[in-house]
Amino acid sequence: MIMETIAVIGEWLRLATTHQVIGKKAHDARLAALCSVENLALLTFNISDFRRFGILAVSPGELWRFRTEHVVYRILVKFGGRQLFSARVDWPGWTGAS
Repeated sequence: MIMETIAVIGEWLRLATTHQVIGKKAHDARLAALCSVENLALLTFNISDFRRFGILAVSPGELWRFRTEHVVYRILVKFGGRQLFSARVDWPGWTGAS
């Protein structure tokens, strides 16, 4: 489980202030802060919503670009601005789509 620490809250405040985030976009800033502090990539269908925050946001269709011998994913599932699920998946030997 990924914990929301004081560092994440501080980063959230910094991102929201720097990028003048208001309204529903504050949820995106909070998720971006978590990814930034924890050094995570975000798997999302809404890449454009996260570009301004400077995190690695990847759409499911782009996963083939990340070819490696060993992948560790931290998965965050978000719906309506709320995090519903998070998990870590250790996937040795994965080489992506051919």
